[in-house]
Amino acid sequence: MTPDVRTIRVSTPIAADPDAVFALIIDLPGYNDWLPTSSAYKGTTEVTDTPIVVGTKYIERSPSGTRYGEVCELDHVQRHVAFKQPMRLIFGLEIRIRVDMKVSDTTAGAAQGIHLSGVHLSSVVDRTVTLDFPWYMFPVAGVISGQFEQEIKRTMSEMRKYLENQAT
Repeated sequence: MTPDVRTIRVSTPIAADPDAVFALIIDLPGYNDWLPTSSAYKGTTEVTDTPIVVGTKYIERSPSGTRYGEVCELDHVQRHVAFKQPMRLIFGLEIRIRVDMKVSDTTAGAAQGIHLSGVHLSSVVDRTVTLDFPWYMFPVAGVISGQFEQEIKRTMSEMRKYLENQAT
């Protein structure tokens, strides 16, 4: 039987320097400084490398399961990072998760950005999360995907709020 694959895409404009945005995204131990815990996110722990490199491992625990993450792509020039985060649930169930994040410059207008010394600084963070459910999880895949989407939106909102407060 074939797996059930769900994809969640969230694009968030942030009035901050794209390099600063990317630096925050790849500072895994720093997530605990700006991302408050929630029912789905209890913190990022046991990061093996700082700064991160391809192969860096980390753990994110939640009441639903534990994600054993690993950096699988990292391109500073393109401001792109990807993580594999298989999530182990109760009874030995596992959801394969991939998170891709890319930060782009934008010149979408002064209302969305900020000006420092006459330079317009604005970014867009594109986050794509792919959830690969085993076929037998089909009955609950929609509910779990919805919970992931809610947490992704919360995370992106917190990131935006933190970075824009830092930029002013």
